[in-house]
Amino acid sequence: MVKIIRGLLFHETGLTVPPNFVIKWNIVNQSLQLPFRLVNALRNCPINTFGDGVFRYQVYVHPGTTASFWLCSFYDGVLFHGGVFLAGGTATNTPHYDTSTHKKD
Repeated sequence: MVKIIRGLLFHETGLTVPPNFVIKWNIVNQSLQLPFRLVNALRNCPINTFGDGVFRYQVYVHPGTTASFWLCSFYDGVLFHGGVFLAGGTATNTPHYDTSTHKKD
């Protein structure tokens, strides 16, 4: 999932994951409650589909940053969530990050 999120971030934004950021992910299950703020942010984000429904994802990228929140599924089954966060941070406390040094050539 780390490589998938890293690649999709570049695909969506043209930016790479900065060296002081990390990618975290987990499987969504009944015991895991996603923060309302993040779920709410995804409501207006399109669902992107690859391979006739083999892989689907939604992404919210915080404006002007690479900080992002992802929901991904394979075969409409297992649901994963992930994020690109400042090392030591979470989706709710990652501060603004200047992306100017991480633009694609």
